Amino acid sequence: MIIAEKKLSYEELLEQNNLLLKQINSLREQTILQAQLLENYKSMEAKHHQLQDELSQLKRMIFGSKSERFVPAVHPSQSSLFEFPAQEKPQAKEQISYERKKAEKISKDAGGRQILPAHLDRIEIIIEPTESTEGLKKIGEEITEELEYHPPVLKVNQYIRPKYARANSEGVLIGALPSRPIEKGMPGPGLLAHILVGKYVDHLPLYRQISQFKRLGVDVPSSTMSDWVGAGSDLIAPLY
Repeated sequence: MIIAEKKLSYEELLEQNNLLLKQINSLREQTILQAQLLENYKSMEAKHHQLQDELSQLKRMIFGSKSERFVPAVHPSQSSLFEFPAQEKPQAKEQISYERKKAEKISKDAGGRQILPAHLDRIEIIIEPTESTEGLKKIGEEITEELEYHPPVLKVNQYIRPKYARANSEGVLIGALPSRPIEKGMPGPGLLAHILVGKYVDHLPLYRQISQFKRLGVDVPSSTMSDWVGAGSDLIAPLY
């Protein structure tokens, strides 16, 4: 059985043609829109990678080790977030003048050597000629000075207080002890001052001072030395 094709009228063909044109235009617009979206996505992705690189660079500059700080992490062809044109600011100028104390010339003896300070104690060592001087007249003397170091020594102050019995059993008479820096403590004021000056002025740690005392024949425990420093600090707190 043969089915005859239905012939469309001119108006129907024109309507279908217009419908196809609308579909084609719609597809073309969708294609253009997709291309624009793809281009925008690529641009945003590149910007995202750039920001990530700059953030990594900033973290290394702030939190990285010394060898990693201030090392650029971006590609040479890529501009950096931290590159700014140098702008020189005009700086105000001021004239500064000052006075300084003129250095005093060191006095020297005839031999060109520095004269030792006069406040130092002098130990006279008289050297007589090996030959007999009997019948000779002294016409002067020649003095030669040398600077010598006498190692410090530790000494013990013994406070001996005789006790006397009063008459009629009225008690015992004894002299009063002088004021001491640490009540019932071992160090005298000179030793305590020496330890504090050594620690806080000469920056000599306590363990080194303990070693020095050992060489002088006295072994002071570390805890005892620390207690002395604490007590001495309390004493000078009012002055501070």
